[in-house]
Amino acid sequence: AFVSPAEPTMTATDTPAVPPPPAPRPDPARDASASAPSIPRPVDHTSARGWPWWALLVRGLAVLILIGAGAAVFGMLRASAPTLNVDEAQRSQTRVLIYEPVAVPVQRPFRGYGTARALDATNVPARVTATVASVPPTILDGARVEAGDVLVELDPTDFSAEAQRLDAALSELDATLDQIDSQEARLTERLALEEEDLTITANELARVQRLADRNVANDQDLDRARSAELASRRSVTLTRETLDALPPRRAGIAAQRAGLEAQRTLAQENLQRTTIVAPIAGVLQSVAVEPGESVAPGQQVARIVDPKVIEVPIALPAASQSAVRLGDVVKLRPTNDSARAFEATVARVSPEIDPQSRSLTVYALRDQTQSAPEDRLAPGTFVEADVLTGDLSPRLVIPRRAIRRQRVQAIVPNEAGVPTLVSVSIDPLFPLRMELPATGLTDDEWAVLPDDALPEDTAILATGSSTLLDGQAVTPVTITDPPRPHPTDGDPQLPGAE
Repeated sequence: AFVSPAEPTMTATDTPAVPPPPAPRPDPARDASASAPSIPRPVDHTSARGWPWWALLVRGLAVLILIGAGAAVFGMLRASAPTLNVDEAQRSQTRVLIYEPVAVPVQRPFRGYGTARALDATNVPARVTATVASVPPTILDGARVEAGDVLVELDPTDFSAEAQRLDAALSELDATLDQIDSQEARLTERLALEEEDLTITANELARVQRLADRNVANDQDLDRARSAELASRRSVTLTRETLDALPPRRAGIAAQRAGLEAQRTLAQENLQRTTIVAPIAGVLQSVAVEPGESVAPGQQVARIVDPKVIEVPIALPAASQSAVRLGDVVKLRPTNDSARAFEATVARVSPEIDPQSRSLTVYALRDQTQSAPEDRLAPGTFVEADVLTGDLSPRLVIPRRAIRRQRVQAIVPNEAGVPTLVSVSIDPLFPLRMELPATGLTDDEWAVLPDDALPEDTAILATGSSTLLDGQAVTPVTITDPPRPHPTDGDPQLPGAE
């Protein structure tokens, strides 16, 4: 049909007319490559037509084979799985040792440290300057001595000579005193005679004076009588003066004699001090001198220690001041041998608290008079001390080994009535280190709990375990029962045992 260019018509089957693309511009590089021979490229039929039918068939068969193999393996595993037997599972539960906490009368301890020392100990000094003459052969370090035993002999020559000189001086003064006594007796007798002569001459003078008054005697007779009376009076005065001088002289000699007597006493003491004896009974810690050595006053020649009574100054926390009382029991343990324990009592308590260390010092005494030497606490031992205070109140105690990270593992039945493990947090009141036979255990380290720390009649694992978890079913065995081998492994050691 003829279509006019002015009125174009289009049918349903006709495609719209697309204007022809513009002519490409000439490109020299393209024209040059066009002239080169062309390399054929592989044709990708997949992108053009999809997967071939045979490829889809292979992949489908592989998926079916894998699914069938998995189903076959699952069937074999299901068929070979054992049948669960409840009785056998019950028998395979872990058997553990348990402890049932009991209330035991205990006292609260306060722990401190101190160094043991002998209550009776002395450093024996020299009291004089001298040379060591001899030391008895039995005086050796570690030897036993009694009070009064000779330890050291010093050279006594100087002190003996001094004592002899003073004895001679005292004898001379005694002779002087005897002479004074004799002189005093003679003067007393002469004074009596002279006084009598004075009386006679005085009477004669009086008689001559009366005669002179009557003109019977002349002045010459009166002068002679007066001269005789004056001579007698002068003799009496001189004798009395001599006699009165004797007491002061005697007193001076007596004082001089007292001084010499004191020197003589000191000389005798020094002479005795040349023999040094043991002041107390005990054991020689050391002998510090040998024959030929020179010693001075105050120099130590030996040390004696009596280990029968031991005193231990213990430094306790300041909080113990209100609790510690005289007579409280003290447990002493040497730090180098904690297995041994010694019992003592509080004898004294310091009234002040040390502001620097914030500690209270108490003094514990231990009487070892009846103890064997091997059972005595040696002086100089550094000890750990537990001072037990308060009354013996019943308190709940558990072994220290049962606590792990401030928790214990309690045995609690689950909904099915099977014993299981449940961790319970605890806050102990104080630790306790001693044997408690009432618990039935041989432990010596315990933790004291509040009365409401655990429910009544609750058993716990005797030793905390990190391998047993909460909720795990267990077979409890009382710790006092003999452990039996596990039926599966034959190991007699149960979880919860030491």
